[in-house]
Amino acid sequence: FDKEFCQQCIKEMDLMYKNKKEFVHEDNYGDSRIFGAEDLSENIQKFYDHPLLNRLANAYSAVTTCCGFTLAGRIEASGNEYGSGGPWHRDSYFRQFKSLIYLTDVNESNGPFQIIRGSHKANQISQDTKSGKLESMQCTFPSDIVDKILKDDPTRLKTFTAKAGTVVLVDTSAIHRGTPLKEG
Repeated sequence: FDKEFCQQCIKEMDLMYKNKKEFVHEDNYGDSRIFGAEDLSENIQKFYDHPLLNRLANAYSAVTTCCGFTLAGRIEASGNEYGSGGPWHRDSYFRQFKSLIYLTDVNESNGPFQIIRGSHKANQISQDTKSGKLESMQCTFPSDIVDKILKDDPTRLKTFTAKAGTVVLVDTSAIHRGTPLKEG
């Protein structure tokens, strides 16, 4: 997506955060979210309805699927140990396709998306459960547990920095997080 599209989404989000406070969900670490933002923004609706993203979701899922909702998120550096979405976690143990768009340039300091490669695959879940001494079906993971999981292969940790307009396609049954913000 181009920079103008991103700037328009940000403008519309600013208005939502100002005028639609009843839709804003906030937590204790600076993460504010609006679920179903496609109903409040013409440009976010374009992302929600994007034909290529919908075709990719169908292809990945191998069945006809639909977008459940679009989450508009804003996070600010707060000195907290968590970034967007809270601690390391997986959304589900079942395949779950998501498209994320960076509306601003994202660097190492302002909360890039991180994922542990392969952590959504059945054989890797078993290995990670052993190496991290995880509970059965555990969905949130303290950083020290993630360090144990990555000990044998630190290259599994992937960090996605990118320019505004970049779309990240992800199966959120993998262990992931937004990196804690240092600034911005």
